[in-house]
Amino acid sequence: MATKITANRQSFNLRLPPELHEQLRIHSFLTGTPINETLTKVVTAWMEGEGHQEMVDASTKRTQALHRPALDKLRDL
Repeated sequence: MATKITANRQSFNLRLPPELHEQLRIHSFLTGTPINETLTKVVTAWMEGEGHQEMVDASTKRTQALHRPALDKLRDL
């Protein structure tokens, strides 16, 4: 994925289904809010909630798998 840094922001290509893009375009027109601003709010809210929990869960699972032999030995102490 190509990433471009501009004025403390990074950009990347996001491929959306046409219907979702059209909904965002209409939302932007009706509210006067740029699509970028709407998506930034949505991603921020998701990362602070569900996305954060997914990261914690994935990190825990990965760490446990990586250290499983050591954790198994500690359990027997």
